[in-house]
Amino acid sequence: MELDNVTRPAGQAQPLSDEDKRFLRELVETNRIEHHGRLSYMDIMFELEHHYGNSLPRPVLGEVARLLGTSPAQLNGFVTFYTMLSTEPRGRHVVRVC
Repeated sequence: MELDNVTRPAGQAQPLSDEDKRFLRELVETNRIEHHGRLSYMDIMFELEHHYGNSLPRPVLGEVARLLGTSPAQLNGFVTFYTMLSTEPRGRHVVRVC
């Protein structure tokens, strides 16, 4: 029995599916090719937010860190530094006032 539509308590992350892992691998490799061997963390994070509904789930960040060859803590530091990125679910439209 699968629990896809059940709300999970905080701290219980759903493991990544093989399809998610394939998507992440292709995203990182495509980004590497488009930037001639270099990686653009920001481009990758924006694509991930778009794909995962305006947030960056922790299991996704862990897998991306592995694919990028960096630590999850370093990638999390990058994500939390920029206010336009979020690890917490947000609404479809985000309004910012300066």
